[in-house]
Amino acid sequence: MKKYYLRHSQVIPGSLEDIFPFFSNPRNLARLTPPWVGFKIIECPDGDIEKGSRIRYRIKLFFVPMYWETLIDDCTVGVSFVDSQVKGPYKSWVHSHFFSESSGDTIMRDEVAYEMPFSIIGRIAHFLFIKRTLTKIFDYRHRAVEEIFSPRERLADASPENIHQA
Repeated sequence: MKKYYLRHSQVIPGSLEDIFPFFSNPRNLARLTPPWVGFKIIECPDGDIEKGSRIRYRIKLFFVPMYWETLIDDCTVGVSFVDSQVKGPYKSWVHSHFFSESSGDTIMRDEVAYEMPFSIIGRIAHFLFIKRTLTKIFDYRHRAVEEIFSPRERLADASPENIHQA
């Protein structure tokens, strides 16, 4: 079976201490996913992920609803986490997230290794639209991260109406 790879990196303004918690909270996935994917969390941990956490969600691609279950295979706080598909549209899917700090900013690096189901039909589907769709999803995510962590957005998040005390 042919394995495909998707790699992406991004420099995010802000310290690793500030950035990592955002990405380790599954509730933030919706903010990073294009609206046309129809992403909806069904079940996830209340707080940050840890090894063994499971996240269940629904997506809708090409008007077809799909259920996806993700397992956090590994998590080193402030450094990396790895999630894999337990149930979902791919034969296999492993997404590794790496974080490092450089000159006060955070470098986030993603590596995805995946296999298509259905042998030759899956390879054709990958060539015709899956690869392009995944690229669009990661491009959207890149822009969303830029917007979320822009200095202007950070100032808005610090406004009194956005500060909550427990």
